[in-house]
Amino acid sequence: MDKIKIFKAFSNETRAQIFEFLLEGKMCVSGIVKKLDITQPSVTQHLRVLQELSLVKSKKIGYWMHYSIDETGLKELISELHEFIKTVQLKDVECTVPSSECPAKKCKEKE
Repeated sequence: MDKIKIFKAFSNETRAQIFEFLLEGKMCVSGIVKKLDITQPSVTQHLRVLQELSLVKSKKIGYWMHYSIDETGLKELISELHEFIKTVQLKDVECTVPSSECPAKKCKEKE
C-alpha cells in the first residue's frame, strides 16, 4: 500500500467523510449524495479512489451499487500507518514546550 497515495486520498475532506460514513455501515451512492449534498459523479469518483487503494469494496444489490469498507484493506492500512509512525523520528524537531510541562517520557528523564 502506497503511503503517499493514502495520505493524498485522505487529505480530501469529502473523501475522508465518505470513508467515515462507510465505517458506520454500507451505503449506496444516493445515500452518500444526500448526506454530503454533492453530485453523484463526484461521489462515484471519490469512491473509485478509495477502491483503488483497496479500502472500499462494492456489491451490486438489485439496481444499486452498495459500498462498504474492505476489511482486509483497512487492516493493511492500519498496519502500514503503524509501521510509518514507528519510523518517524522527531529527534531533530525543536520542542517549544518546557521539559517540565512536556508529556513525553524522554523530556521528563532529562530533568
